[in-house]
Amino acid sequence: MNVDCLFAAVPLQEPSGDRSFTVNKSHQDLHIRIAECARSELLKSEIDKSHVLLFNWLYDLTLGRPILPPDFHRDLIDVIAKGNPQQAEECMREHVIFGLKSIQSSIEPLHRGNWRLKH
Repeated sequence: MNVDCLFAAVPLQEPSGDRSFTVNKSHQDLHIRIAECARSELLKSEIDKSHVLLFNWLYDLTLGRPILPPDFHRDLIDVIAKGNPQQAEECMREHVIFGLKSIQSSIEPLHRGNWRLKH
């Protein structure tokens, strides 16, 4: 099953983290595979070192699964598979920026909501 189908199968606010962890593991494996196909040990290492799997899983447990466009990852793979490095780089940048903006928009209400406890 592809990553997009896995994301779609997990409810937006799932109380259990087991399925969310499985989805995030598959997501990380996909991005590791992209780095391997690009023959970029540096990118692979950075994905591993950033603990992106752990952070994505904790993010999903805290704020719920992000809503992704349909075929978000399939479209990325299709562009990469075409073999045009410039298009692949541009598509990957857009992919990452979308993720960052998604996280920022989810965190922003917490910032405005004064979520910290006052001592």
